[in-house]
Amino acid sequence: NHVTQNVTLQAISSQSAVSWSSSDENTISTNGNVTRPNAKATDQLVTLTATIEKEPGTKVTREFKLLVKKQVPDYSSVVN
Repeated sequence: NHVTQNVTLQAISSQSAVSWSSSDENTISTNGNVTRPNAKATDQLVTLTATIEKEPGTKVTREFKLLVKKQVPDYSSVVN
C-alpha cells in the first residue's frame, strides 16, 4: 500500500481495544499522522503493528507494511 496522506488507525475493533506501534514514528506516528520524506529522499517503508486485547491477558498482533511516498519535487520555480 502506498501512502501520501494521514491514515486512520482504529482504536476499537469488535469491542476490543487496539493499540498501535510504528517502526518509524517520524514518518507515521501512532495516531496516524504521516510525514512524507522530502523530494530528495527515498520512499520509506513503515511497519504499523496493531495489538488487540481480545480479553484480559489475551493479545493478538497484526502487522501492516506501508510505503510512504516521498514528496513530489516543486518545479514551479524553475525558469526555462
